Amino acid sequence: MDAALQVDTAVRGAADTLTFGFADEISAGATAAFDFSNRPFRDKFADYHAVELARDLADARERPIARRTGQASGLALSLLAPSSAAAARMLTPRLLSEMRGMKGLAAIPRIRTGPREYAVAAAGAGALNGATQSATDAATGGHGSVGDYLGAVIGGAAATPFAIARSPKSAGAVEGFTTSIAQDLLNGRHVSIDNAMRSSAAGTASSDIADRLGTRWARGLSSTQKGKVGEQLSMHKTRARGYVPNGRGQRLYLSKGFTVLDPASSVDELVESKNGPFVKVSPNQLLAFHENPGRYRFDWWQPSDVGKIAGFGGASLGVHLADDDYP
Repeated sequence: MDAALQVDTAVRGAADTLTFGFADEISAGATAAFDFSNRPFRDKFADYHAVELARDLADARERPIARRTGQASGLALSLLAPSSAAAARMLTPRLLSEMRGMKGLAAIPRIRTGPREYAVAAAGAGALNGATQSATDAATGGHGSVGDYLGAVIGGAAATPFAIARSPKSAGAVEGFTTSIAQDLLNGRHVSIDNAMRSSAAGTASSDIADRLGTRWARGLSSTQKGKVGEQLSMHKTRARGYVPNGRGQRLYLSKGFTVLDPASSVDELVESKNGPFVKVSPNQLLAFHENPGRYRFDWWQPSDVGKIAGFGGASLGVHLADDDYP
């Protein structure tokens, strides 16, 4: 009997996480729908919902390990679900040897993300999560405290390394969990692991949805639009690296002819931005790289990069819409 209760508690915990805290409403609604008594549906739903909440309290009090195990399993399932975008680095271009059809570029090193880029991305992510907190408060009529906003900023910043080095889904999971815990601590509340798990699962799901939508949108762009998007991404990257973009194309004269630099170029870095699954590097662009060692930067963006950036931003919405009325 005890083993059966442990399993039931674990399953309920997993369902709670996977449905972002709405498992009780779903169960109560389904039960009420098949209750053919003459009572109003609202009353039946309220009664069954109260029963579900009581079971949650009993699970958390009497079988906490089984409940936590189930919640962790639910979160793991949401993280392991396949994502549409590859785990590409948001601020780091790929090795140019990976460009399809390109040869002789294997010696070009990867420009790794430095502390400055991480700091800039963390500040932006924290500000976005705080802004989403404000927007959801306005939409729902809530009134966020200083602790709520500070917790949101901390959660967004904490997720940044995972967005850059891993994937939007892992960033969404970290952002949801960290935001919930930080808000509880900063508001002097009892830390609710249940709420943290639900927020984490919601952040995972919303980031994955935004990732897929962003990737699909980027794939549908024309060649001209892809070029413009790539240039804008490279300009933001130049700023994140601490340089000021020129904002216009300029000729770079070489030993043989010239090449036109992208607007993302600066006094310190010469940039050629590419966007799309298939790209071409001209002979003069390759010559420019060899004649300007350490200064000429190739950026190769793909639809998955746009999806990744959208996914990281979309995580905030799920985090703040996650249900938090449970123990």
